[in-house]
Amino acid sequence: MSGALAAYYRKIPVSHVEASLRSYNICHPWPEDVNRKNIGNIADQHFAPTKMSVEAMIKENIPDQQITITGNTVIDALLSTVEKRQKSSIKRRPRKYSDKKSSE
Repeated sequence: MSGALAAYYRKIPVSHVEASLRSYNICHPWPEDVNRKNIGNIADQHFAPTKMSVEAMIKENIPDQQITITGNTVIDALLSTVEKRQKSSIKRRPRKYSDKKSSE
């Protein structure tokens, strides 16, 4: 938030990654939602993770030429990891879990 404000005041273009992820409650479950809304107001570029995020920004009157859909970084990383794991020639041994309770 402070980086975006500093850039704004120095007339440096602001880019907002994961733009328009909204809970529509600035206190729950993510208090940083208020930061996303504020940065969205000053950003020059908005990188949206989903089509739903793009639609939300258009409803908030953000010009669509400032919006780029990028995908969800967390989901993309998960899918990439799963794909690499499936292609890997390294086979992992299954973990063995003990039925015994640990002694205290």
